Amino acid sequence: MILPAGGRENFSFQRFLGGGGCERRPMIVARLVRRAARLMLPAFVMLGLMSSSGAGAVQIGGVDPKQEPIPATGFACYQEIAGDAYAAPAFILQIQSGRSYVTPFGQGTFSIDPSETLQLTWTSGPLAGDVIPSAVSFDDWGQRLSVRTPGGEFQCYQSGARQQVALIDFGLKDPAVAIYSCAERVSGAAARPLEMLPGRTYSVGGATGSYTVNVMGDQSDDFSGLEFTSGPLTGETAFYEQNGDTGLRRLSVYTTPRLDCGSLGRPSPRPRFGAGRAPRPPAGSGGLSGLYASYQIDVAHVCGGLCWRFLFFKPDGRVYTREPETGLGDADCSRTRPNGQPLCETYKRTGSSITIGADAPKSFAKTAKGLRINGTLYRPVAPSPGQRLSGAYRSFSYTPDAAGTGGVSVERSFTFTTAGRFSRQGFAGASFFPLPGNGGGSVVTTSGNSSAGTYRAVAANSLEFRFSDGSAVRVFFFLPDGPTRGSRPKAVRIAGNDYIPK
Repeated sequence: MILPAGGRENFSFQRFLGGGGCERRPMIVARLVRRAARLMLPAFVMLGLMSSSGAGAVQIGGVDPKQEPIPATGFACYQEIAGDAYAAPAFILQIQSGRSYVTPFGQGTFSIDPSETLQLTWTSGPLAGDVIPSAVSFDDWGQRLSVRTPGGEFQCYQSGARQQVALIDFGLKDPAVAIYSCAERVSGAAARPLEMLPGRTYSVGGATGSYTVNVMGDQSDDFSGLEFTSGPLTGETAFYEQNGDTGLRRLSVYTTPRLDCGSLGRPSPRPRFGAGRAPRPPAGSGGLSGLYASYQIDVAHVCGGLCWRFLFFKPDGRVYTREPETGLGDADCSRTRPNGQPLCETYKRTGSSITIGADAPKSFAKTAKGLRINGTLYRPVAPSPGQRLSGAYRSFSYTPDAAGTGGVSVERSFTFTTAGRFSRQGFAGASFFPLPGNGGGSVVTTSGNSSAGTYRAVAANSLEFRFSDGSAVRVFFFLPDGPTRGSRPKAVRIAGNDYIPK
């Protein structure tokens, strides 16, 4: 089974271990293990895309959305409170021109601080008075901002694609009505299936009960917590998640022994493209073609080994500046993102310089090894259709906690056969050590997972994995040293992770 790890995550141990008494520790530690496990596996589904990488800022509604809330825009606000109430927003926040806003409770003004991350301070009206600024983010689907009121904290999503994605995410944390096949986590022995029924009820072995689910308590989580309140599992807890791209559902039930339960539903993917078409590049653009990549050693522990940069040039003057997720088809530069911005930047060569988007011109030269831009060599990424892999490959990374009190180690490994089969193992370990003088004990957690199935290299640079549970996923891959025939590749990059032979 593959979980959506999504790349590096801000892992704050204090967030999960701070507060609460000893009676809460089992659930808190379980939550820590669950977070470590999410880091363990390949980023087969990049659910947490950040704001558009690349050069220039594109305005929306007359402002740079990374520097200013978009005026004349409504935001649907949902309260961060334990429970499952997401059918309708708690209220609508309307951002207006002149840095003013309107809510059902009244109107007021705000100021902004875009120095690092965009922050907003409510200076008058019903939202004024909170000393903690509101954080504003902008991603592929639009803006999101936090609001604190005397009645609680709310997450507000820009109407349109951003709210649509929020509702998709909420739904993926809501246990689907289905029969879940179960097995003991350690031994793998089959257990009685768990049937999730309508009305927050469930059934095991013919005995029924009820449960509650916390979908909204932390809207940044891609999993929810369950508590069984009656029936055969009374007093037990569980975690639930669903992979939107594959439809694979998972229930981790903290019984003794612990159970892993799963079922396969219909995919509910986030939209990849917007409805609009990207504007044509300006006159004089273009002249390059192909996907190029460069890397540098990850000294800051943010990339897991190597930090890669990608430039996919199109002859018409557009360039895709991200690592593809599923394959080269991701870079359809005629499209827009759901937030309305162009999917790609534009570029223009002038003599020995190149300008990408609104960036300053950089030095440019073609070499026998690729393209040298501002002193950095970008090598061509060769297509590898039909590539077969063999043997075991390993990827390892360690991400220290920002406070210097622990960290997360993640190991992933694949074993491939030239007959088109694979097995995958993952291990994550998380540690927390309180600073001298602070209360609380040290915590060390580990988690593992594995899966198997078939693989095939399709199109130019895509691997398609099909798993024994019936799910399938397609991911971007390439061989940094180029395609091989009859010899084992020295390295392979799969879904954002670098693997070398074991």
